Order: sequence, then structure tokens, then C-alpha cells
Amino acid sequence: MAKIAVEDKGWVRYHAACARGLLKTYGDDSHDRRGRVVAGRRAQHLIAGRRVDEALEMLLVAQKVALDSDDHLACRAYLDQRDRLLDEMEVGPGSPFRAQNDTRRARSYFLKGEIPRAQELVDRALRVFRRSDWAAETGYAMLLYGQIRTGQCRYADALRLNDDACGYLAVAGDEHGLTRARANRAYVMMLQGRYVEAREGLLKAVATFEALDDYFMQAVNNNFIAQTWLGEGKYTEAVRYAELSRKLARERGFRVVEGTAWTVFGEIARHAEDWEQARHHYAKALDLFQVDNSRPAHVARYNIALVEIGAQNFECARPVLIKLIMSYVELGYQSKLPLIYAGLMVCALGRGDWAAWDESLARFEDSLAKISGAHEDLAWLAVRGLRYLDAVEDGSMSEDGAEFKRRRAAREVLYTLACQQNDLLGNSARLSALRATYADASPTLVAQSY
Repeated sequence: MAKIAVEDKGWVRYHAACARGLLKTYGDDSHDRRGRVVAGRRAQHLIAGRRVDEALEMLLVAQKVALDSDDHLACRAYLDQRDRLLDEMEVGPGSPFRAQNDTRRARSYFLKGEIPRAQELVDRALRVFRRSDWAAETGYAMLLYGQIRTGQCRYADALRLNDDACGYLAVAGDEHGLTRARANRAYVMMLQGRYVEAREGLLKAVATFEALDDYFMQAVNNNFIAQTWLGEGKYTEAVRYAELSRKLARERGFRVVEGTAWTVFGEIARHAEDWEQARHHYAKALDLFQVDNSRPAHVARYNIALVEIGAQNFECARPVLIKLIMSYVELGYQSKLPLIYAGLMVCALGRGDWAAWDESLARFEDSLAKISGAHEDLAWLAVRGLRYLDAVEDGSMSEDGAEFKRRRAAREVLYTLACQQNDLLGNSARLSALRATYADASPTLVAQSY
């Protein structure tokens, strides 16, 4: 290549040869031997070699590789460079090429939990794409919008957007995009407690991603498969799929996905009431989430607070949850606030602080009314609260006393919440067990729940 440059004085040919050499040496590998993004290196040579159209596409590949590796700074740097190229080409702000950058930036913000910023960018991109004939890009933007709605627990909206995305992706003949759409639909089913249907869809998606050599999506969806098994209480299968995800993510450098696998291990240990093991797994997850203020890091802290609630270390859990309230609001993560307030309700019980109970219950009811759907953690927290009340009940308290009446009212709230959440999630076995446990102890309580 140096000979070409000397003899031809043709740096354009030199850089074109470098780009071809990188492709020949590394093929589809994401990183070179020094850990550098191969697509990023190729893009620089393509730019220098005046092959701008190819460089624009290669920069999109490079930002995806960086984002899959949780390198948001590199991801945005590639997009910034792409914007500068478009500036030099005098491409206007209403161009689909600009909108491509908006959707990629939106995904970065979404993954970090900066929901308002992500929504603003994807809104802007969709306005552009809908005026164009870029069907695939329109579909991918809608998929991202659906994920945002899923994170806000607006499941009906998420499924509608997902179906709309499928229409555009089918027109474009984009198998990868259609597979992502099917996986997204299955994920929403999982959140709704439809574990068997969700698992069938996720397994099909993973098989297709394997055929497409998309290691990132394989790892992501194996974690979701693990969660469907966990939802059914089948821990051995849950561990197997979480380990498949962890191993692949570790090999490929997908730090957040690996951290999510450790989170699933923590969930399994928490549901098995192995508090020490759960703490260990959640701490491993937190170590892998490099950005301290990212959504995954906050979720890890929330999970650690749940462990402390399970272990009845209410004084440890409470300050973590209180701090998370402000963080969730700042990140546009208000849909998860009911989980925080439910946790604070149980902490208030454990601390015997009825004023805190009243405040947390009011905030819980207000925040829950603003979202749709159900959540496994709400059912779990309600049961933890019931178990705590069962443990402190010694039969010596007068039924006319204020403390007895407060506990009875709290028990009614928690029992109703546990039944409603398990019913919405389709957890019929757990719902039956709840009714059986409390039917003899308090027939009135059971009657009041429906």
C-alpha cells in the first residue's frame, strides 16, 4: 500500500486499499486485535479515499458496534462525524440521512434511561421518515418508539407500534427487523405474564438471530427466555438460559447484556430467598454497568434494595429507594415509581412508621393509576409485606386497639394488591395459594379483595 502511495501519489487509492485490507483481514469481526472498532477504522479510510456514500453506511455500522459494547461516547462520536460529513455534502436537516442519526442517538439515550430525550429524537425522525420511502428505517424507528412505550408500561401502545413497524419492515423485506419486532412482541407478552407464548416467540427469534449471526440479539433474548422460566418458578431452566446469555455476552464484550444476565441470576436467588447470593449477583451486575447514572445501574440498586427488604433490613433498603425516586424522575422512568413506593410501604411496615406508610401508599396509588399493566415485583413486595405482618402477629393485641386496626387495614391493602397483580400476570397457582393461605385466617379479607 505504501508503494501505491509513492508511485501513484494517490492517497485516494492508498486509503481504498486500506479499507479493503481491513475487510479482508477481519471480515465481519466487530473489533481488531487491539480492541478497536473495525468498521470505524474502515470508515476513516473510506472518508480519506473520498468514498463518502460507503463511509456514511460504515459509520452506522461502527456506532452500532460501539453501542452493543456499551460505549455510548464512541457511538455518539461516530454519529457526530457522520453529521459533519452530511454538513460537507450540504444535506438538509429534513433529510432521511439526518433522521438515521436521530434514531441511533435516540437508542443510545433510551438505553441509558434518558427517556424524554430519546422520545424527542425518535419523534423528529419519524416525521421525516413518514414523508420518505425509507420503509425499513421507518420500521426501526417505530420499533424503538414501541420499546419506549414498553418501558412506560403502556403495553397496548407498544404492541400497536410494533405491529405498524412490522408492516414497514415487511415492505422493505427486512428479515432482521421483522425478527426484532417479533422478539419485542414476545417481550411484552412476558411482561404481561404470558410466559409460554412469550418463550415460544423468543426461542424462534433466537434461532433466526443465530442464522443471521447477530450475537448481540441472541444474548439479549436468551436473558428474556431465562426470565420466562423464572416467572414460572423453574429456576434450573432460568439459570441455563441466563448462563448462555452471560457466556456469549462475555465473549463478545457486551457489558450491559452480561450485567443483565447477572441481574437474572440475582432474581433467581432472590425468589429462592438466598439473600447473600442475590447480593453477590446484583453487585456483579452493578460492576459491569460502567455509567453510574445509567438506567441499568439504577435498576441494579433497586434490586439490591429488594434483597434488603426480603432479608428484613428495612433501614438499609429505605434510603436506597428514596434516592432512586429522584433519579427515576430525572430519567423519565416514572412508570417504575409504583415499584419504589410499594417497596417504601413495606419498609414503613417494618419500621412501624404509619405516617410513612400513609404517605407511601398515597403516592403508590397515584403513580399506579397513571400506568397500565402489572409487575412481578409488585406481587412479590405485597407478599413480603403480608409475611412480615404474619411474623409479628402474636395474638396478644386487642382488636379494639389502634395498632391492631392499622395492621388489619395494611393487610387488606397488601392482600388485595397481591391478588390483583397475580391475577393480571396470569399467576393462577400463586393466586390460589394466596386465597388458601388467608381464607381460614380472614374470610372477610378474602371477600374484600374482589
